[in-house]
Amino acid sequence: MFKKSIAGTTTRFSAKYPAVWLLVSGCVQTLPLSAQEAGQLLKPRDTINISSGYFSKDYANNVDYAQILLDESRGVERLSKLGYETYGNSLSSWGARGAYVVGTNLLTYTSHLRLSYHEWGHASRSVAMGGTATFSNCLGGNKWCDAPRDFFGYAGSQLFHFDGGGATLVNGTLTANADSGKAVQNIMNGGGVNNEMLVSDKLGEQHFVRGTGSVFSQWAQLGQLAIATYGPAGGTGDLATVASQYRSSGVDSHIQEKDLRSINQLSLISGTTVATAMASYNFIANGKVKAKPWTIGGFWVPNQYNYISSRGITRKWVSGYELNERTKFLGSYEYVVRGDSFAEPGLGIYQNFGGWDALVKVSGKSLAWSNLETAFSKRLSKNWRLNATAYVWDSRSLLGERNSLNLSKNKTSQFSIGVAYEY
Repeated sequence: MFKKSIAGTTTRFSAKYPAVWLLVSGCVQTLPLSAQEAGQLLKPRDTINISSGYFSKDYANNVDYAQILLDESRGVERLSKLGYETYGNSLSSWGARGAYVVGTNLLTYTSHLRLSYHEWGHASRSVAMGGTATFSNCLGGNKWCDAPRDFFGYAGSQLFHFDGGGATLVNGTLTANADSGKAVQNIMNGGGVNNEMLVSDKLGEQHFVRGTGSVFSQWAQLGQLAIATYGPAGGTGDLATVASQYRSSGVDSHIQEKDLRSINQLSLISGTTVATAMASYNFIANGKVKAKPWTIGGFWVPNQYNYISSRGITRKWVSGYELNERTKFLGSYEYVVRGDSFAEPGLGIYQNFGGWDALVKVSGKSLAWSNLETAFSKRLSKNWRLNATAYVWDSRSLLGERNSLNLSKNKTSQFSIGVAYEY
């Protein structure tokens, strides 16, 4: 259960200069394993990433921390596979395997790291809009339990609190871009569920780019229902606040919280849902662990995601095409479902060059508001890889307002370099 307290927030607009939106997905930091020096494509392995972005001390930095949840998903998946390999003989019945796959997937889906990243979404957006934010790791009435401000400290403090949620206190004047939508406070109000959606989005893309996975990590991708499953309902909960802001700002004078949830429920109609169902059945019925993304004739069956924006709730379609194991194309289209008309298409390509990997994505409603993402991964040794990513966000865009370091500027950029240990 999540709760957010907001105090002393007002809204004004400011604009600077035109820009180009260059976007990098944190998911790209866990690209498939680079080929050996001899140029052979190797089987993807799991990783633990250490990025310079984790230590930037810029509280507006949002996207880099998504990688932590991707690594967590891979780690739980590996432990689950190890457990099944060790005790598989004891899980010979459908019921036993069904209980095992449900239990292991819930370990990731209910992780306290998801709560931490949810609250970080609110906090990062408030800082990007010129405000400040502090964390609490307890709920209930006027109770407030001060928590560390850095991501790792906050996530660690959650281990010692079991009352089911956290809170973010936002203060200051929140400033959005002059070209943002009318419901600018929803950039911060929706930051929590948007971050949960982002993790699911990245997990789905990672599964397609890697080309393989296991049943023990599939359910984590169903975080695409973060809006539909958010609690609490009504009152001062995030979704009630978001709907109220849409009505009062004139974005949608009739929208209610239930409408936001209903729109998101339709995202269950996705390729990931079918892939998860098929993988779960194959494991429960036949004990098969492997789970591949659902493709037809090389085309990745589309996934749906929904995000809260200043212009209204959006729907994002993501798909791709696998030319071969080394070359894969990506495509996306995000548009406002209810609210002010706005849309952003996107294209990308993943390529393995034999000793290193690269992912490049371009998106935006026009050339002037376009986004580019680049990420590179180079093998250093048998178990270590060097990663580099670069982001330039345009705060006028849908994705930019979710991740920009400073929303009063059209364009901000960030760069990270790190290493990944493969196991």
